[in-house]
Amino acid sequence: MLAATGSVAEAARQAGASRQAFYAFRNRDAGRELGKAWDHALSLATEQLCDVAYERALYGVEEPVFYHGEQIGTRRRYNDRLLMMLLRVRGGVDYATLAERQGWQSVITPAPSFEGRVRRLGRRRRSRGA
Repeated sequence: MLAATGSVAEAARQAGASRQAFYAFRNRDAGRELGKAWDHALSLATEQLCDVAYERALYGVEEPVFYHGEQIGTRRRYNDRLLMMLLRVRGGVDYATLAERQGWQSVITPAPSFEGRVRRLGRRRRSRGA
């Protein structure tokens, strides 16, 4: 149930236990195996959420259209914010916001300058005797 819903409360309810009991058992030494299964189940639930998010971002969601209280048709609504979020998560630096990129400066080493590359090439040639 945890893999299907991603909800610890729902999985506990289905098992006839409390959410707190699930967490307490998981945190004990005896719950190590449960902890591995728990993490795997949440990973599967997250994959399902990603599938739904991609589906909605790419194909939209059909919504009813009403006029004077009666449904006269449907329209497809797309969620551009969801699409941008998925691009940022999967596209990395290419789609990151400026604030996110600034946080990465300490991780990303700057590319050497053109002049620095030329100097290194000159040193290599001199060291090879060219």
